[in-house]
Amino acid sequence: MAASDQRANLHRTIWRVANDLRVSVDGWDFKAYVLGMLFYRFISEHITNWVNKIQAEGGEADFNYAQISDEQAETGREYMVNTLGFFISPSELFQNVRRAAPRDQNLNETLAAVFADIEASAIGSSSEDDLKGLFDDVNTNSPRLGNSIAERNAKLVKLLDAIADLELDNYQDADIDTFGDAYEYLMTMYASSAGKSGGEFFTPQDVSELIARLTVLGKTRVGRVYDLCIIKMAFGASLGGGVLFELVKDKNLHIQKLFFEGTSFFENAGLISKMLGHVFLSKQKKARQDPQVVISQVAKRYGKYAKLLVDTLVSMDKQSIRNIVYDCGPIRLPRLLEDRQKEVIFSYGDKDPNLGHAKRSIKKHYPKAEIKIWQGHGHCEEMTQNTEAYLTFVKEFLDSDLWNEKDKS
Repeated sequence: MAASDQRANLHRTIWRVANDLRVSVDGWDFKAYVLGMLFYRFISEHITNWVNKIQAEGGEADFNYAQISDEQAETGREYMVNTLGFFISPSELFQNVRRAAPRDQNLNETLAAVFADIEASAIGSSSEDDLKGLFDDVNTNSPRLGNSIAERNAKLVKLLDAIADLELDNYQDADIDTFGDAYEYLMTMYASSAGKSGGEFFTPQDVSELIARLTVLGKTRVGRVYDLCIIKMAFGASLGGGVLFELVKDKNLHIQKLFFEGTSFFENAGLISKMLGHVFLSKQKKARQDPQVVISQVAKRYGKYAKLLVDTLVSMDKQSIRNIVYDCGPIRLPRLLEDRQKEVIFSYGDKDPNLGHAKRSIKKHYPKAEIKIWQGHGHCEEMTQNTEAYLTFVKEFLDSDLWNEKDKS
């Protein structure tokens, strides 16, 4: 199937499931169900294909892992966990659970147990951290799926059927990055209508706190201007916005102006963080196999910086990617007084999937802050594609006298 057909098929399926669930499930919760079920199907097919291939190479061409007993499969558990990083019993494979779903009166409990078993299979192995909490955001017992068990299960059956109907062939050989494409489509789909108000967003929390501490290393006295580290302007782009928010919280710092570029305000980061890990690794694999193709794709968004970005991705080890993804966790937004908000700019491209939800969150938490919209650009594209004009705008903000005038008054 051509890449464009795969992508269109994926989008149609997500839209169909959205229509089925939209009445009861908020968009930001819904994305967790879609991505979670996608991942459940993928790892089920992956372990099945992997075992079947090994058996075929040993002379059992008709062997089908999905059809053997759990007892038979148990003999290979340790080897599968050590090699694949997880284990799924045949009875708990996506295809078997889905087949029995319409007749399973306790489907919500069945799926909850399956997800718990998958995560538990990695306990004590090197992949334990990768799977820990993987399905936390897929709450199959949520009343948002329905007031009764029957209503919840009916929704879950529709979700399983829709994901099963996706024609993805072998996901490792697919021409699109399914996780990444599904994630981007879901973000765009719900960005303008998200109603969450928890004030949480994706940002590298642990690293943010560390950088904030390092920035003020050696500062011991707080509350008097001459003991503070005074910064005229601080800039944070994308995940760097999280670092900047952590710096704002530090009482040792006196930051006069704040400039945020493409900062997200999304919630429910647990599952998404796990999914992003697979997106990163998939893109890295393709970049290592054919870097020029990936560079040409990245260049469409980031221009002359494409090679640098791809070279960096290729050079990263698996643990580095895990660290980046691990740090994409939710944190609370800092409180800013109204006068302080007037020295803050949040900047986005009009095609940035973060924009819609960010505008709602900014209006609630920082109503006096300015929002700058770059026309015709996506996430952080203006700064890479129109660098000179972008820097001029930032400099004008830096040189404005609003803060200095307030300081003098």
